[in-house]
Parts: sequence; C-alpha cells; structure tokens
Amino acid sequence: MSFVASRSRFIPAWIQLAVIRLTLLGGAATSRMFGPLVMVPTLIATFTIVLQAHPSFRMRMATLGLGAIAMTVPALLELAGVLSPSYVFEHGNVVIVPHMLALPGPTAVTLLLLVASLMMLSVPCLFISRLRTALNEARPSCCYGPGCSGGWGGADPRLTSR
Repeated sequence: MSFVASRSRFIPAWIQLAVIRLTLLGGAATSRMFGPLVMVPTLIATFTIVLQAHPSFRMRMATLGLGAIAMTVPALLELAGVLSPSYVFEHGNVVIVPHMLALPGPTAVTLLLLVASLMMLSVPCLFISRLRTALNEARPSCCYGPGCSGGWGGADPRLTSR
C-alpha cells in the first residue's frame, strides 16, 4: 500500500484508512509486551493526535474513533478472558506478565520504556512545530489592530516571545 501511495499524485481515502487501521492494529498488538496500560495508550494517543493535522475532518474523526478502539479492545479482551492477563496482583504488587517477549532485565526494560516515551514526546512536538511554522509562512500578513479579526495573519505579537 505504501508503494502505491508513494507513486500516486492523490492517495485514495481507502489506502489512507487502511494504513491508519494497520498502524493502530500494530499499536494495539504491542499490548502483549507490557500489557494494554503501559506504553500502548501513549503510543496510540501520539499517533492519533498527530493525525489530527489531516486536512479531512472525516479522516480526523475516523482516526480518533479507531484510536479509541485500538486502545480499548486489548484491555477488554483481557478482562473478558479472551487474552491471558498482562497484570498479576499479588502481595500488594502489580506484576507485568510479558506475552510477546522475554524481558531482559530492569536496566534494559527501563531504557526501552524511557526511549519509547521520549520518542512519543518528541515526534508529535516536532511534527506540530513544523506544521505551525509552515502555516505561519503560508498565511498572508494581517494587522492585529481594531477592525481586524486576526484570524489569518501572522503570529499574534501578544503570543510571541520577545
């Protein structure tokens, strides 16, 4: 699909939705690493938030709905007993039961979760920053005085740092 999309002037909605679905399916599948409540919600939220920059309102809403499904279904499947539980509660502790891989040790797991968290913070910030810069450069200049809506001008001087 990515090959077809990369060769097209216009990417059909069905390809876009298929890529979104497959990406969210992959995000949901990572719940088998640390359970549906560790890393997965942030991963899916990051992807879903970044896709809110899509020009189509319908695609944005579809992504929001599919993201909510991808975040919810793994936890519900565990609660229903369809998937084995990822968390064991014993002696006042919550123990993560990995299903996809063997955890190598506390240092490696901590570093993996730290790097993944930093990436999930950095990627959307950089994306939105570049988008905001492009929007600022694409908009015509506008005054921010009386009689001007200020809605399509450059950055409002009241919001920029000096």
